[in-house]
Amino acid sequence: AELTLSVADDHESGLRTIVGPGDAVSTMASIRLDPVADAMHLAAVRDGASFAVVPRTTGAPYPDRIGTTPVRDALVAPLAGDRGDIGSMIIPNRQGSLGTFRPDEMRLFETLAHHAGVALENGRLGRSLSDLHAVKDQLRHQAMHDSLTGLGNSDLLLERLESALSRRFQAGPMPV
Repeated sequence: AELTLSVADDHESGLRTIVGPGDAVSTMASIRLDPVADAMHLAAVRDGASFAVVPRTTGAPYPDRIGTTPVRDALVAPLAGDRGDIGSMIIPNRQGSLGTFRPDEMRLFETLAHHAGVALENGRLGRSLSDLHAVKDQLRHQAMHDSLTGLGNSDLLLERLESALSRRFQAGPMPV
């Protein structure tokens, strides 16, 4: 199986994870997308639709291998994000003697690709929120500290004084 994430909107570069054949695994390898070798991926992100590649016939528009793996047939699905397609999933070579992929397998694969796209977008959103919190904390620190010495400035002193007075006021009158 192959999962390719487009790094840029032009889909010229990406990150690719391949599992198989056998125990072979390549995780998030940086790639330059090739219009011929990556025709299945590019068709999925261009059209935003899943499709099946049927057993090879003469003049087929897709390559006959993924990496070093020969392709007899394949299921291809785009990974959809909020701003469009973010990549694709490809599963080549249905195993067994039942022939090519069936329509119910395509529906299952489309559902899997949809969930993978949502999960990837949620992960990206989570990282963006973490980055935003880090920037907010950095800006707050810069606003309350001297840039040369790193010591607290008058704004920090006033904030802490207000906080201490507020806590003391809420505690009630001091015992005599």
